[in-house]
Amino acid sequence: MLWLRRFSLTQRLAFITLLMAIILTLLTILALNRHHEALRQQAFSENQHLVETAHSVATAFAARVSSGQLSLEEAKTQALETIATLRYDENNYFWVQDDLPRMIMHPMRSDLDGQDLRNFEDANGKRFFTEMAEVVQQQGEGFVEYVWPLPGETAPTEKISYVKSFKPWGWTIGSGIYLTRLDAEYSHLRNLFIGASFASILLVAGLMALIGGSR
Repeated sequence: MLWLRRFSLTQRLAFITLLMAIILTLLTILALNRHHEALRQQAFSENQHLVETAHSVATAFAARVSSGQLSLEEAKTQALETIATLRYDENNYFWVQDDLPRMIMHPMRSDLDGQDLRNFEDANGKRFFTEMAEVVQQQGEGFVEYVWPLPGETAPTEKISYVKSFKPWGWTIGSGIYLTRLDAEYSHLRNLFIGASFASILLVAGLMALIGGSR
């Protein structure tokens, strides 16, 4: 970097400061992206664990059928009632469908109960309930992405759900998280940091111009 010798010591320090500010900004954005991805993976893992918890509810009621405490229909009814009341993160919920797929219980959309879901599409035309049925038939469990309105709203937003087969009763139990909510806090923090970083870079660049003009 022999060309730096043409500048004064003060200008060289200002240039190095500017360069370091840019490098630090890029590294921090990279770190924020990695942290955000780690948070997403953690949320997906937690979502999977919660579905497995709801799955264990059905398992417990099936055991009461085996022990003679409940009839099959009583166990199914009570299991659905229990799963329907489960909530986490304020509004997130669980639903149950079968292998057709047909909705057995949806706590937020009772109009779907009993409906054939094979031709049900999201706002992008994706037959996600059918994809869920295919996932559990092929793998027993897994994630499916689609768009779905937040509870109490009509506009669709990105969502990813984990579904798990409960084979004894031919059920698929699922629940999901809204990616828009998950990403909102990260986007706000990233934008604040980028704004502050650019302000710092502009300040250093302005000082360099001022120093250069005063030679």
